Amino acid sequence: QSAENAARQFNSASENQTQQFMASLNAQVNQFNVAQTNAASQFNTQQKNAAEARRVGIEADINKANAAIVNLVQLVFYGKS
Repeated sequence: QSAENAARQFNSASENQTQQFMASLNAQVNQFNVAQTNAASQFNTQQKNAAEARRVGIEADINKANAAIVNLVQLVFYGKS
């Protein structure tokens, strides 16, 4: 039925034109779907990379804080840093 509606709406001269229109429409939908899938995948990858960068930064901050605590303890108790 959709092919018949398309044929009437676009005044298709032949069944071949209708089939070409439907094939083109299908190709456009498929191309759009692939583009959306790629965009979602790229976004997810960017978010994972950003999360990992935050995790590494936090880990570095923790290591710096721990080193500062060790230095402070050594200075207070042993008089050296």
